[in-house]
Amino acid sequence: MREAEVQNGSALHSAETRPDRPRPSIRSPRYRPAVWLVAGLTFLNGASEVVRVLFGGLLSNQTFSELLPYGLYYWNRSLSLIFGVALVYLSLNLLERKRLAWWMTLLSSTLVLIIHALNELSTQELVFLDALIGPVFLILMLLVFREQFTVHSERRSIARAVGVVASSFALVLAYGTLGFWLADPSDFNNDFRLTEAFGQTLRELTFTAPPDTAGRTAQADWFLDSLNVASLSAVAFGAFSLFRPVAYRFRIQPHERNEAREILEKHGTSSLDFFKLYPCKSYFFSHTRRSFIAYRTEANVAVALGDPSGPEDELEDVIVRFLAYCRDNGWSVAFHQTLPDLLPLYARHGLRALKVGEEAVVELGPFASKTSRSKKMRYTRRRYGEREGYTARWHETPHSPELLEEIKSISDGWLTLPGRRERGFTLGKFDLDYLRKGRLFVVRDGGGRAQAFVNEVPSYRKDEATIDLMRHRPDTPNGVMDFMLIELMLAYFGEGYERFDLGLAPLSGLGETTDSTPEERVLKMLSQRLERLFSYKGLREYKAKYDPAWEDRYLVYSGGPQNLLSIGVALTRLTEGEK
Repeated sequence: MREAEVQNGSALHSAETRPDRPRPSIRSPRYRPAVWLVAGLTFLNGASEVVRVLFGGLLSNQTFSELLPYGLYYWNRSLSLIFGVALVYLSLNLLERKRLAWWMTLLSSTLVLIIHALNELSTQELVFLDALIGPVFLILMLLVFREQFTVHSERRSIARAVGVVASSFALVLAYGTLGFWLADPSDFNNDFRLTEAFGQTLRELTFTAPPDTAGRTAQADWFLDSLNVASLSAVAFGAFSLFRPVAYRFRIQPHERNEAREILEKHGTSSLDFFKLYPCKSYFFSHTRRSFIAYRTEANVAVALGDPSGPEDELEDVIVRFLAYCRDNGWSVAFHQTLPDLLPLYARHGLRALKVGEEAVVELGPFASKTSRSKKMRYTRRRYGEREGYTARWHETPHSPELLEEIKSISDGWLTLPGRRERGFTLGKFDLDYLRKGRLFVVRDGGGRAQAFVNEVPSYRKDEATIDLMRHRPDTPNGVMDFMLIELMLAYFGEGYERFDLGLAPLSGLGETTDSTPEERVLKMLSQRLERLFSYKGLREYKAKYDPAWEDRYLVYSGGPQNLLSIGVALTRLTEGEK
């Protein structure tokens, strides 16, 4: 009963790692000493460059300065400041193991080394060595540990960053040129011609304007400040865009869903397995293509539906490779509604688990012999089935246009009820093409009018039946839904099924054990505060009357509790959006 649990509770490509590629390390790369060493050295080199400029200056080689265009005497200090700030910024991205940051740090350090070498040629040997040892050691460490930096950046963002910086620089250059050209002669003690205004703008933007060209009036000072703000804003936005995580772009090959279906037929374990085949999912296959993970990425979080599917001896390997794949794309990871079985495996690879509810599974044998014969359920069956003439039966495919029109009318009315809307990711949406493919269980009143329906979906869990959409008309009496579920489970028992999945009771059973995590206790407290809005407790009590067995379900995620907010945003967009 997939829909009831949500409504009441309220690829980049299909990836495959090459067979000959070694299995990635299970340890979180961000905390590897090598990554911290390189990032720390980069930060120290950048900070030292800034300190050299701010305190004590640089020993300047006059010959080197005279070789630069425009007679740029101040390039020594300006370049050191620019590269110093750049290295400090790059050190933060090196902590995230960004490959582009590695390349830019290597390039920046090499240029710093060249500048220092040329600048210090005429200085004392001790000072010369002191100026070179930092960049040389950093370059060596970058080369030695280059394999640690594998996280990709979004290519379109890189191109966008270059384009933004280039176009912004052109606009700022035009703004500066016009500003100097139109300035009053008293502002800079100079009446700039157009070519002179262009040259002065270049000097301002490259930090090489001599002191005697400073503004002489308040208007001139404001203009220079605005020029600096405009140029720095463009560079800052470009720098931020360079290191954005890889953008998820949904793309799947037709044969991949068939491969996933074949795997599920052999190794299905959950009522969620059918929804791994829903069109919105991407697939990450193992190198043998005998196991896979169904996922979708939102808000830079790769959300996998349930556990991996495949032979038990491959599950650890596909998890490790999937984690490495997501880290290389700059994504966090979450496995939504996992079974308890693999929790030790997830924990071994640095993932945390948070209980998010309990799945209600009814044993149909005891239900048919005992539960359905309880006083309340016998009353429900007699009232609607005998006295009021309600009927409940299966409709096999193909469905008539008249039946589908009735079903659509029920669904349209149900969507007008408060809190009812189409959702996704863990359940299906109303779609006639979708509903044509499976059986429909329909309840009709004494006059033959269809009042409610459910649609059956394949269950890849042996001897277990499950459904997806469960909808009724706005004016349908409350007891009719109970009548429908009782008759549905008895019908399944008659067909030989052993279990029926009633779906998840969200936030049920939280904080009830001594080993409950702090996050779980906080979530329990929030659910109690939100009970009036979402009736989590009421949903649990509704399902409990069918006497189900309760199976724990978990959210398994990477990073610490601080990642839960972004994961919550991703899950909300996936389940509540139009994905």
